[in-house]
This record gives sequence, C-alpha cells and structure tokens, in this order.
Amino acid sequence: MTEALLPKELRIFALSLTPSAAIHLALLLRAGSAQPSPRPRLIMLIYGIGLALGALHSMTYFGPIETWISNFQAGYIYICIGAASFLLITANALRRSDSDLDRSRLRVMFVGALLGFLLPALATVLTSSYQIQIPYNLALIPTIFFPISVAYALLKYSLFDLGNALRVGLSRIALLALLVAIYAIIAFLVAPWIGDYAKNPLVPIFFSVLVVALFNPLLRWLEGVVDRYIFRQDYDSARVQEEISLHLRTLDSAGSLAHGFIDRVTQALGIGSGVVIYRAKESLEYLAIATESMSPSVAAIAAEAFAICDIWSAPDYRGVARAEVTTHPRYRERRDYVLGIFARCNAELLMPLVYERQVRGAVAFGAKRSGQEYTAEDFRLLGTLTDQLALSLENGRLYEESVRAYHRVEASNRKLIEMNRIKKDFVANICHELRTPVSTIIGYGEVLRDPNFTGDARNMLNQLVNNGQELSSLMDNLMNFSRMEADGPSAQFEIVKLREIFTGLEAMTRRLIRERPIEFGIHLESAVDTIESDGQKLQQILVQLVTNALKFTEKGRIELSIRKHQEAGQELVEIAVTDTGIGIKREDQEIIFEDFRQLDGSSTRQYGGTGLGLGLCKRLAAALGGNLRVASEIGVGSVFSLFLPIRFSEAATEAYPRKRDNRLLL
Repeated sequence: MTEALLPKELRIFALSLTPSAAIHLALLLRAGSAQPSPRPRLIMLIYGIGLALGALHSMTYFGPIETWISNFQAGYIYICIGAASFLLITANALRRSDSDLDRSRLRVMFVGALLGFLLPALATVLTSSYQIQIPYNLALIPTIFFPISVAYALLKYSLFDLGNALRVGLSRIALLALLVAIYAIIAFLVAPWIGDYAKNPLVPIFFSVLVVALFNPLLRWLEGVVDRYIFRQDYDSARVQEEISLHLRTLDSAGSLAHGFIDRVTQALGIGSGVVIYRAKESLEYLAIATESMSPSVAAIAAEAFAICDIWSAPDYRGVARAEVTTHPRYRERRDYVLGIFARCNAELLMPLVYERQVRGAVAFGAKRSGQEYTAEDFRLLGTLTDQLALSLENGRLYEESVRAYHRVEASNRKLIEMNRIKKDFVANICHELRTPVSTIIGYGEVLRDPNFTGDARNMLNQLVNNGQELSSLMDNLMNFSRMEADGPSAQFEIVKLREIFTGLEAMTRRLIRERPIEFGIHLESAVDTIESDGQKLQQILVQLVTNALKFTEKGRIELSIRKHQEAGQELVEIAVTDTGIGIKREDQEIIFEDFRQLDGSSTRQYGGTGLGLGLCKRLAAALGGNLRVASEIGVGSVFSLFLPIRFSEAATEAYPRKRDNRLLL
C-alpha cells in the first residue's frame, strides 16, 4: 500500500466509504420515479460510520499489527453489511414497485450487487479473517457486474436496449465460463495419461475441435436458459416469428391479416389484449381490429387514431412503453396526455406501423396475463413483427383493390354480354316489327290493285292506315332514341293547357279501341288546368303510356287521371294511366325502364314493340324535372304515374344544365 501511486489515506477512505455510498445509492434508486430525499440524519450516520472506520484504519497503520488487522477486518465486515443493506433495500423496492420498468431496473441491479458487491466482499472477509484460501483474482472477477448494474439503473430510459445488451452479455459470459470448465475437466481427466499436458498439443487440439462442434448449440441453449430463467420468457421467439411471418405473407384482405396477426401474437406471448389501427395510403378512414376483450372499445380507439399516431415523430419510430412515458424527459410536456392514450387503449406497449416513413397506425398491446413485464426480447420481436405487419396491411389493401377491380370488370363484362344479347334481340324485334306491317301493307295493296276485287275496300284501307301509323310510330321512337343518344333530351318550357292534351289523347284512344271490350275514362281535377312544361314532350310521354296500356289490356278499363300532389315541400301534378291488363311482376318493375328491354324479347312473343318506349318516357320525364313510377300486380293491372312540377324551377331540374335558349339537356 505504501508503494502505490495514490496516497494510502485516499485508498483507505475510498474503501471504507464504498458501503456508505452503496447504501445511499440504494436509497436514491429504490424506485424509478422521483423520491423524497432520505433523512439527513440517516445519511450522516451512514457516512459517519465509513469515515470512522477509515480514520481508525489510518491511525492504527503504524501501531500494533493486531489492532490494525482488527480495524482492517472491521472495514471489510462493514463492506459486507453495506452490500447486504443494498440488497435488502433494493429487494424491498422491487417488491413494492408497480412499474414494469422499475422492476426490471431493480432486478438487474439486485443481481449485479449480489455478484459484484456481496460475493467479492464475503470472499475477502473469509480470506482475511478465517484464512480460507480464495484466489484474489478469482474474487475480483464478479465485481464487473456491480458497475454494469448501476450503469443500467442510471441509464433507465433505455430499458429494452440495455436489457438486450445484458441478455447477450450474460449468455456470452456463461458460454465462456462453461467452455473454461469443459477445458478444465478435459485437462483433469487426461492429465494422468498424458503427463504434462501443457507440452502435449493433444488437449488443446481436442478442445478446439470440441469448441467448433459445440459453440452454436451451447450458445443457443444458454440464450434460452437466460431468457427462461432470468427474463422469464416462456415462448420460442424464432418459432413465433416464423409462424406470424408466414401468416403475414398470405394474400388476403387487410382486415383478415390484422385479425390473424393480433390473435396469434397475443396468444403466443400471453398478452391479455391487443388492438390494431391502420390507415391505408390513400384513405382517411382507419381500419380497427381488436381482440375479443377489447371489441367494445375498438370504435372509441379508432376515433382517436390520429392522436395515437401523433405520439411518434421522425426519425424515432421506436415502440413506447407505459413505464417509459412516466419517467422519460421527452414526455414531460405531454405526459398526462400520452398516459391517457395508454389508459384508453388498455395498453402497456404501443408499437407504430410505419410505411414509407409515415406512421400509418399503431398496435396497442395490453399487459401480460402472467403479470410479468415486457422484456427486451419481447420488444425486439414485436418491433420486427409490426414492421412486417405495416407492409402486409398495405399489400392487403392493394389486394382488396385488385379484387374489387376484378369484380367491377366481371360485372362490366356480364353487362356487356347482356347488352349484346339485348341488342341482338332488339334488332330481331325491329325486323319483326317492320316486317309485319310492311307485309300487311304489301298484301292489302296487291289485293286492292286487282281489278277483279269486289270485297270491302274501305276495311282494307283502314288496315293500311293502321299499319302505316304503326310504322310511323316505330320510326318516331327510333329517331327520338337516336337523337337522345347523340344530344340528350331537350325541353322547351311554356304554359301547357292540360285539357287540350287530354282531349287529343281521348280522341286517339277511342279511335284505337274501336270495338274492343275496353272502357276509357278521364278524371281531371278542376283545380289543375295548366302547368309550366314542354307540351310536345308531355304529349309524347302520355301517348306512349296510353298505347302501352291498350297493348297489354284485352278487356276492362283504361283511365287517365290528374291530381295535385305534394312531395318534399314541392307542389306537383300527378298524371296517372291506369289499366286492367296483365300486370308486371315486382322484380321486373325496374328493368322495364331500361333501353331495349322487354319482358318477353323473343320474336315469337305475343305483344309487339321495340323495348324503347318506357325508357324514352323515363328520360323525357327527367328532362321535364319530374319522374315516372309504376305500381302493378299480376292479373290486376298497372298504374303508371308521371309526376311533374306545376311551375318550372331551377331546383326541379338542377341535374340538367340550362342553355341560353331555355332548353334543358341531360
């Protein structure tokens, strides 16, 4: 001691004050959050004992050797007392701590103090007081654990990083110790047969081969032992990662991937609850998937998804633990706000879902069912899996879009095939509709041209006129349809006298009925006489509706009625054409307004027509600011109701832009 570089008193007091400082440090670090300072008298007593022992040690250095040795041994006993006190205070704080972060910190500090403080002190006391021969260098080896553990306690904001480093360090140290033990055993066993093994290369060679063969298996086994018994990990992280990665590589929707992910992770790691929230790249809505226990709260969590994602900022996208928020200076300004998010999510750990350097969502993991805290390996594994999940969810979104696009294409393809069939039927029907009256006209014309004909020429002439009118009506429908396809239906609004239109319709209808067993009537409310509309288009609609009623009514009654109607605060007029014809099935009451559509499109059908009439009526009614509806029952008849505004207004026809000449276009 007298030949060392430092003065002996400095080294003496450093030795005697070390246990005092250790007890003081344990009192300061007995919990992770800020604690009241220990009582001054207690601190003075602790350091007073250390100073007294140091002073006695220094003053008796040149006195009787027995006195100096006694003081020397008392100093080492005090070191043991300090180490034991450090362990007791730390164990008590560990038992009372509610924070996972604090418990992890105190547990590692406890192990470090046990190995690096108490054991070397006991070895020194046993050697100095009881002359038990313990190699000095061997007793000093564990002392490295104490400063490492204290450094861990001081650097408390990097729990998972330091825990991972500690896991690696413990497993490597254990591997080194095991290999040294194996070498010692080999040397001990073979020494009697080979003599001086230091001069014989057989043992080193054999040991080297053994190290090469056993290194990786031993390391994996020791890492498993460290995880299981020190970090209390009860799952195989490699197997869990492989299983969940396999699930995330499947081609499925984002919702199915998220649901499978959260179920597998919570089950494998023993987590009580979990929630996944994610917003796709081009979406404003969040996908929210939760375990069964969190299902009632998932809507509320999704509502504050933007607030959850705001926890992270570039470039730090690490997961956040609840215990970290309570102590980390980074959250000082918004600690209560972030802790509130943890509470509402029932989470102990929040992991971000990052895609293209943007936080698209998060995964909230609740507490473990076993009550244990999350370890560094848990943190590493969950970070890796959530990184994969973000990419998988985006791929799932693209998959959903491709499926929707495929279904749209399939629907369009089916519609095109159906339209192609309808148009083919339409062409066949047109040919049939043209051939029938043309054949009739030609036939009657040839008969009338015969000079020897003595029959009823007037009846034949009536047939010729009727067939000519059918051809004219057919041509009108085709021309109107072609015009609307090219330019859209137009309307020229003016005051229309309904009585005049109804008088013309009555004359036309009675002429078409002739001697058929059909009654025709008109019911006109006296309060409705004029409306503001396009008279030509209105007459075209009503003529089509009346001729349709005549076509499908063999006998009975056809009635044309008009009355006022209020709808959505607007005053309308309802013009209804009622018949007692064959009726229309409920499922067919929408498709009859489609172009080229006929309920019986075959060329052998009983009722003729092109399938354009009702579609034209629907378009013309829309151009007039109204709409056309149907109510029908099979075997009873049909009612086609045309609703039009009594007075023209922009609101009634807002879907149709006006031209300068007051024409409305589709």
